[in-house]
Amino acid sequence: MEFVDKSIEVNADIRDVYDAWTAFEDFPTFMEVVERVDVLPDDSLHWVAVIEDDIIEWDADMVEHIPEQSVSWEARDGRETGKVTFEKIGTNQTKVHYQLDYDPEAWDGDPQEIADWMSTRVSDALDAFKGLVEEDAYGSLDDAGKGTDSEKRRVPSSPPRPSSPWWFRPRRTRHEQDVA
Repeated sequence: MEFVDKSIEVNADIRDVYDAWTAFEDFPTFMEVVERVDVLPDDSLHWVAVIEDDIIEWDADMVEHIPEQSVSWEARDGRETGKVTFEKIGTNQTKVHYQLDYDPEAWDGDPQEIADWMSTRVSDALDAFKGLVEEDAYGSLDDAGKGTDSEKRRVPSSPPRPSSPWWFRPRRTRHEQDVA
């Protein structure tokens, strides 16, 4: 397993930061290759990502979910495990710490190039998340308690996603190969 460890400070209250992060269906707004995240009835997550022309799907179990403190997950196919923690560092300031263990064997390509891409992917996601929350795209900072949850979660549509490098091609699972 390879490891990515990144942090960022967000100028918003910990509750708003945590609520924005745990709106899993909104991940495509700030995560480059993520097309969709569905919360399943058993509280697991179904991920759909597009890397170049490949559509990759996997399920992840929530391992830990402590409000305003942390969220951790583990992909059922072993491709990754991760944890995001939230720390109040001041009035309307929150540190977001993102740790990701991933299996480089789950991806085709040079391991160092994959490691660089994963690190960049996490940094870019954190930067985009910070911008989203600080711009108050969720409407929760100024409008807490107003409107429905779905209205509070409304976010702008994401910009077109740049294609990933040619060498970064996920390996298909046996199920994905059978379906293709």
